[in-house]
Amino acid sequence: MVANPAIDVVTANGPNTARSTPLTSSSLLEWSGEQVAAYHDSVQLDGPANVVWAGGRVPRWLGLGRDFTERWVHQAQIREAVGRPRAHDRYLPTVLSVFVWAYPHQYKPDADTGVRVNIDFGEELRWHLVRRESN
Repeated sequence: MVANPAIDVVTANGPNTARSTPLTSSSLLEWSGEQVAAYHDSVQLDGPANVVWAGGRVPRWLGLGRDFTERWVHQAQIREAVGRPRAHDRYLPTVLSVFVWAYPHQYKPDADTGVRVNIDFGEELRWHLVRRESN
């Protein structure tokens, strides 16, 4: 793990004296992003992971996708708070592509066999859920 000067400043002055500035926040986000990227580069993508909202046991790549969406959503909240809400819109197609994997697990209403739900995020991001006969 690489040391972060912003964290060192906070701990040197004590936990009750810490005040977040835009520079500190962005430095921490940049540093933590580098740490997360290094971790993601080190894992085997086809290993197992547990993603409850996608049905439980899934491939590791979907677990990493979950991490990505959580980071993106929390950063969206921060961006909204600092007046830069659209700064990371370029990642929205990736976020939606990960979220859509939860649809088959989450979308379980009673429906007749053959009922089809189309999910269209535009361009090449189209999904089709089809109710099949229960086993």
